[in-house]
This record gives sequence, structure tokens and C-alpha cells, in this order.
Amino acid sequence: MTAMFPLFLFFVWFLAVLVPTLGKKSRGEPSGVSIFPGFPLCPLAAWGISTLLDLAHDRLGYYLIGGLHLVLLVCVIVFSVKYLYVIKRKT
Repeated sequence: MTAMFPLFLFFVWFLAVLVPTLGKKSRGEPSGVSIFPGFPLCPLAAWGISTLLDLAHDRLGYYLIGGLHLVLLVCVIVFSVKYLYVIKRKT
């Protein structure tokens, strides 16, 4: 596992906790959200699970958790683009 892996996990979760702000803004609601439950606990848990899976089989956690986070990143990008489009249409 490289040193960039935990940084990738934290980056994805940081973006993921900001998407609800865009969603609320697109609906015209106040955009305050709490990032504490999702960030920093979830990336730390994912990193720990990845490390445990790596003990069972070399690079299993790296590929499994990394792949799931790639899917999460794609979802974050899709929803961000959707919400930005809605916001731009309203203005």
C-alpha cells in the first residue's frame, strides 16, 4: 500500500461530505451540513479495513477499498455536476 492511498481515501470522503451542500443549494435551502460523522471517521475506518484485508491477502484491501472509493468518487462527480447544472439553470 502506498502513502497516497490514505490521502486518496480522505480526498474522496472530503468531496463526498460536501455534495449535500450543493444539493441543498440546488433546492434553495440553507446549505449548512455537518461533516463530522463522514469525515474523518469513515476514511479512517476504510483505511483500517483495507489494512486488515491486506493481512488476509496481499493487496486485497488496496484493490477492494480503492475500487469502492473510485465508485464513490464517480458518484460524487455525477451528483456534483447534476446539482451545479440545477443551480446554473435557476440563476
